[in-house]
Amino acid sequence: MLGDCHQISYSHPSIYTVQVPRGPGVHVIFGSKVLIDNRTLYKVFSTTLFPPVNITADIPDCRETGFGDTSLKVNDTLLDTSFVSSLCPLENVSLTEGRVYETVQGGHRIQFQGYLEESSLDPFLQDDAPASFLTQKGQLRPEVSRSFDSPGIHIVTIPELVYKARGLVIGGGGGGGAGGSRVTLCSAIPVGGGGGGAGGTAFGDTTVEPGKQQKLFVGEGGKGGNPGYGGKDGESSTFIKLSGSGGDGGSPGSTSGPGSGGTGGSGGGPTVKDGGSGSDGATSQGGSGGKPYEYELYPNGQGGAGGSYFGDVGKPGKNGLVHIVFEPSSSVTDLEHFQKEYEKLAEHCGLLSVIAGGPLHLYEAPDDDSETS
Repeated sequence: MLGDCHQISYSHPSIYTVQVPRGPGVHVIFGSKVLIDNRTLYKVFSTTLFPPVNITADIPDCRETGFGDTSLKVNDTLLDTSFVSSLCPLENVSLTEGRVYETVQGGHRIQFQGYLEESSLDPFLQDDAPASFLTQKGQLRPEVSRSFDSPGIHIVTIPELVYKARGLVIGGGGGGGAGGSRVTLCSAIPVGGGGGGAGGTAFGDTTVEPGKQQKLFVGEGGKGGNPGYGGKDGESSTFIKLSGSGGDGGSPGSTSGPGSGGTGGSGGGPTVKDGGSGSDGATSQGGSGGKPYEYELYPNGQGGAGGSYFGDVGKPGKNGLVHIVFEPSSSVTDLEHFQKEYEKLAEHCGLLSVIAGGPLHLYEAPDDDSETS
């Protein structure tokens, strides 16, 4: 039972610092995602710390490698968890409460609590911390992010002291196909063109060079089809190793019937989500354009709608997007802006949970010398 207390938790890949002011002791639980006997488990540790204290956790990005050790620093002292391999045989792998081993490092007592199933960690994984109380470690800068949504080549200057950037790219949407007519012996029936596919989305971290003039490309949305023609394909958007390919254009309505919708684009990078395909046309109605994966956050890259009848041209697809957040950053806005993307795209790659001894303890300012109850 967690009891009546305040808790900060985080499990998405990044470096996080929690500054705890003077007050009651805090309980810290941290862990790494591991693979043992083809089972995905968490290697879990715990320790009690006495404020004031700075706690820094480095949760690795498991989206490419799948696994990696989470490290924990207390006042810039790295806690050593290598004692686990020599002390802990695998007979406790299947236990949710197995043997507990301890090590004392510089006055800090660390307990290894076993290899646990993710389902047993729900009390610590279910509520990620508010961004205002959990910040990425690094230098404050007035500008930490840039967005580009006009098609073509752009150049962005990488800020000094920045070696990694978090990017989101979306390819251009495909254009809708033109409307047409299906001719029968007695009549001509208007048939719609297919909607264009949405651009693909890629999301993740990429290495950058401080001070470099870095090129990027925003894909243009495909033009809508003229009578008798399908929509043009959207162009790809790219930023270093991240790419989101454009959606395919929709087919035109013709004497054979309504046009088919274009396929959504894909991409390349740590996390890739295909764009939605456009819908097929129907009688007197063009198909709707496909939506990109992040449509609720960014409508960029949506496919164009198809024309509804002969002579009705298809709608163009929307241009793509390249959005970049530079790290390191202590910006609250930075974290809040990407909170929804992480909830959708990132996996639980580790565990950091700080449980305060009092309900208001972690809300206090780091330089507040008042006592807490």
